[in-house]
Amino acid sequence: MSMSISNKTCQLLLSSLTIVFLSGCADPKIGELQNFVAEKKSAPPERIEPLPEIRQIETFLYDEAGRRNPFVDMSGERAETASVAGSGLTPDYNRRKEELEGYPLDSLSVWSAR
Repeated sequence: MSMSISNKTCQLLLSSLTIVFLSGCADPKIGELQNFVAEKKSAPPERIEPLPEIRQIETFLYDEAGRRNPFVDMSGERAETASVAGSGLTPDYNRRKEELEGYPLDSLSVWSAR
């Protein structure tokens, strides 16, 4: 019998909480919202811009005659040509050194003043 009393108590508590939560949904300023909706409905409809025209993309037929296969790794060939060319940027060893270049990198650290 104590089991049925606790079930009834739980049902009563759940019902009470539901009523309390639903009463929070009642807004006394609902009239403002209704006026806003009525005003928007009574206004003339705005012009809708037409969708942009879809351009047809030209198709391209790949002809491999005289061209390399785009799915083959060519990184080995690039490395050989890069080392042969040798026309890349090089450091200027005759420039004046900056102050921080006088310190070894492992002696530098980042710190913040607090």
